[in-house]
Amino acid sequence: MLSSVDIDIILLVEQLVSDVVQLVLDEINEAKRQAEHLADRILSQAIYEVNNEDNRLAIDNLK
Repeated sequence: MLSSVDIDIILLVEQLVSDVVQLVLDEINEAKRQAEHLADRILSQAIYEVNNEDNRLAIDNLK
């Protein structure tokens, strides 16, 4: 039979493990958010450059 001290230790360890897992998940989510932001910036820049090139070609064709 477990003593109250044993039960308290088990509960503390469970909470500690839970807190550590949550911290790791938060860090993973932050890294994912940063990667998504970088990908969005790269795609936005690519779209901007393609659009500018299309506009330049359209203007050149009018000349």
